[in-house]
Amino acid sequence: MIKLNLLRNKYLIAISLIFNLIDLCFAVRRLYYQQQDADPRNPKNFYRILRAKLLAPIPIKTTDIIFIGDSEIEYFNTSELLPQYPIKNRGIAGDGSQDVYNRIGDVIKWHPRKLFIEIGTNDIGSGQPVDAIAKNMIKIIGIVKHISPHTTIYIQSVLPRGINFRMNVIALNEQFKLICEKTGCTYINVYRYFQLNGLLKKEYDCGDGLHLNSRAYQEWVEIIKPYLTYQRSDSFYY
Repeated sequence: MIKLNLLRNKYLIAISLIFNLIDLCFAVRRLYYQQQDADPRNPKNFYRILRAKLLAPIPIKTTDIIFIGDSEIEYFNTSELLPQYPIKNRGIAGDGSQDVYNRIGDVIKWHPRKLFIEIGTNDIGSGQPVDAIAKNMIKIIGIVKHISPHTTIYIQSVLPRGINFRMNVIALNEQFKLICEKTGCTYINVYRYFQLNGLLKKEYDCGDGLHLNSRAYQEWVEIIKPYLTYQRSDSFYY
């Protein structure tokens, strides 16, 4: 009996060590990606920093509609797909929620009429916890409401990506939906149109399981059109 208890204790200790090792591996992975994201020598970061500096001083009218986010937004050819709307594209490929938080002031200081935010997939891909991404979104919304309370805010869901990230994408979208309910922002569930079993539909995939093709962007246009025109829910019409 004593030997059985000893074996059981050794087994439990071994299991505990394994789980601690797994947690350590994930922590090291997150730290690595965070350091990569903060390193200006990284070519990816050089592009992001350069584009942010180029976009920051460009004036925005109070009648403008702003799209801000990561590559899904940067590659959204709004000038051709939505020429009838005064849209300014402020998407930067590779951006995460912290990056949008860092530069949202450059956008919102102009008091645009509408702000469409799409962000989070790069955070998930780099191992950021869902709660941390959600907190960044809350901070972004807080800045917008403080600086430009009459700007109408729309939070677009994170789009589907690889199977390893499926549950985190779903969890983050649920968080975004709750945040919108609590803050009075409008949540747009783009995810449901583009996903099949949690993955990006093949007919919308550009080939990497993450980024959208032309057909997908045309579909996205139809999804968001109802939100682009003036609505009674807009806080103020400039």
